Amino acid sequence: MLKHFLIWITILCSCNSCLAEQMSRLYTGEIDVNNQSNATLQAAFQQGLVQVLTKVSGNQGINTLPKIKSQLNQAKNLVQSYNFSANPNSPPALRLTIQYDKAGILKILNNSGQAIWRTDRPLTLVLLSTDQNNIITSSDTSVEKKEIELIANERGLPIIFPLMDLEDQAIDLAKSITPQQINELLQRYHADAILIGKITKQKTQSQIDWQYIYNQQPTTWQNQSNTTLSALDAGINQITNMLANQFSVIESSNLQSKYTLAINNIENLDDYGKLVTLIKKNSLIDQYNIKDMLNDSVIIDISSSSDLNSLNKALLNSNLLTPNNLPSTPPDTLSYRWNAPSTIVINNSGPQKNDNTTSP
Repeated sequence: MLKHFLIWITILCSCNSCLAEQMSRLYTGEIDVNNQSNATLQAAFQQGLVQVLTKVSGNQGINTLPKIKSQLNQAKNLVQSYNFSANPNSPPALRLTIQYDKAGILKILNNSGQAIWRTDRPLTLVLLSTDQNNIITSSDTSVEKKEIELIANERGLPIIFPLMDLEDQAIDLAKSITPQQINELLQRYHADAILIGKITKQKTQSQIDWQYIYNQQPTTWQNQSNTTLSALDAGINQITNMLANQFSVIESSNLQSKYTLAINNIENLDDYGKLVTLIKKNSLIDQYNIKDMLNDSVIIDISSSSDLNSLNKALLNSNLLTPNNLPSTPPDTLSYRWNAPSTIVINNSGPQKNDNTTSP
């Protein structure tokens, strides 16, 4: 019992510290350099700025936008601190770590009309099986794990790998992973989503079959490339692009606006508790107040600096709400029907196209 408790505490601390550390690095750039000259430093400041703008916005091609490109020569003014350290990947080269001003970064994105991917990003448990059917663990030192961590860090995607201790040994991606196992893994690692990958190496290329499960919704796709590392890059970039498209919003520079949420089909105390949790966890909602409860309906007054469309998009992403689309709904009110959480249904027969499938 004590052993299991200590393992649980270790996992909990690891997940929380992992998420906190990765989110704290959203405004940090890391550039590999060969020297400490002023010319190298100035160029690295611009490269680091592009890294940070990419992470904060979720836009992989943000450096191609004219309004952004015109700001890159001001990168030095946004630097709060920087330091050199040994490059662990290719000594004796150096790694330059640069901390940028958060307010300045947000100002650039807002002034350029770019969306911002908020910090409440889903922590994703990565279950990646190699061509030898070995699942990459948290203690793994393989090039595949390092590559995933590198790309996830560059994109601002919080990830964690499994311990693969005795409790995890029942997982065999070569066979199947059941809905019950998925629920248990999400609870055990305090993760929001699971990314399952299976590497298959062929004569001239590597193939990775992916399945991403978030809010009980599975999305499957496949990446092929001449090398395993480039196929991994494509897969991590693809899921990050999908999440950024879902959760990035254009923040208003005006004062906070007040809106009303009207939700019906709240049938019991459990539904009510889950609704309140949903509202609390939504980072676009700054303040809320339960205004009224009548029969199966709950009326909530909220304040937000985001526009109504962005707020509606964020709420619908939970899959717990369905728009009522009532003609009598006031313009500053969002009306929904509460959906009781359903059971996860996962197809274990291999990657299958579905309505949510994206193409590589």
